[in-house]
Amino acid sequence: MKEIRSRQKKRRINFREERKLILLGVEGKNRSEFLYFKNFNSLQNRYRIKKVFGNNTHLQGIMNEMKTYIKNNGLSDGDLLYCLFDMDFDKNKMKNIQKIIKENKLPIRFLPSNPCFEVFLLFHFMFTTKQFENFGQLERELKKHLPNYRKGENYFELLEPLADVCIKNCDKVLLHHNACEHDFCDMNPSTNAHELVKILKNIK
Repeated sequence: MKEIRSRQKKRRINFREERKLILLGVEGKNRSEFLYFKNFNSLQNRYRIKKVFGNNTHLQGIMNEMKTYIKNNGLSDGDLLYCLFDMDFDKNKMKNIQKIIKENKLPIRFLPSNPCFEVFLLFHFMFTTKQFENFGQLERELKKHLPNYRKGENYFELLEPLADVCIKNCDKVLLHHNACEHDFCDMNPSTNAHELVKILKNIK
């Protein structure tokens, strides 16, 4: 019996080691983005999701943290790098983000939310192309579906069953902006966060 348990334990360890890494860069400490995506660690077997260490609120700072992680730990074939960040109703920030992305040399997949990550949460419940002028306006819309919503709380159990709805709405709104030939800065509301959900749910 001890021998069987030992073999089972060894298999579990090897199984964890075989999972590829998704290194996730987000703005600030304990942000909603990581609270949402870390739940996939227990729901799928292909990737382990790890937040890059740090507390940066600027995209360049997040990327520098990623560079430090890679320098110290390296990457394996199949590991993925993602940066999730908000536009925050700030045209200057948006233009700076465009410049940073253009000059980036790392294999990072950038997942902006315009104006912020709450748009991604909202798309679990509804589709809209209505532009949000401030956070309060967006929060009021979200609270129609999540009445007790507060930043920094984990709502994954409520949202995960609606993931397929969210993916369809996110894709649909991006098609809308592309059809309207909207500039990167003018794609409000929109988010690319669903692209990571597709990877984790193995959706082509």
